[in-house]
Amino acid sequence: MHARPLRHPIQGHREPVNVVRGIYFCTAIEGQLDIKPLIWVPDLQGHNLSYREDDMRGLALFVAGTLVGIAATSMAQNQGPNRGVVGINHVALAVPDIEKAVEHYTKVMGFPEAFRVKTPQGEVQLVYIQVSKDTFIELQTINAERPAGIYHFGVVVDDMAQATAMWKARGADVREIRPSSGTKAILSNIHDPNGVRMELLQLPPDSLHAQATSRWK
Repeated sequence: MHARPLRHPIQGHREPVNVVRGIYFCTAIEGQLDIKPLIWVPDLQGHNLSYREDDMRGLALFVAGTLVGIAATSMAQNQGPNRGVVGINHVALAVPDIEKAVEHYTKVMGFPEAFRVKTPQGEVQLVYIQVSKDTFIELQTINAERPAGIYHFGVVVDDMAQATAMWKARGADVREIRPSSGTKAILSNIHDPNGVRMELLQLPPDSLHAQATSRWK
């Protein structure tokens, strides 16, 4: 354990005081930094620089309250109606020219290309643009069944079988589970009453999505 000198404003002292590294409570009072050691400090010329018990009690209550809040949030998520749902992964756009769209989102918007998948014939099937660590824009070319615009959004789940069974039991229009040969994700789809498609994804470590997430800095 190493000590470091700090200028301690307590009791008018302005000489360096060796304070053991630990937990400190810092406040600014009338332009001066007040550093209160909450663990232990040595005496200075016979002066007791230990702090009152209510400082420690306040810290203990703060830490305890924070831990209780974190635990309550975690329990609420696990006990919610959609247990095992991780979150939205991507929004998919159908575009007339996929390379022009890639250029816009990478060069103009500044988002990096995460990965792309090609058909056996070598044509670009889809491109993923990475907005954040685990959020993407999926780009695909328009066709007769896929007009220009937003055509689906993707939601990640921990367990595809459990998630699809859960929504089927509630009467949702859940489609078959299938692996993606291109991205190695496990996929399914749910169509809402308005025809909007929610793509479900389970992402194994070797999926392109998971690899892109792990590369993110």
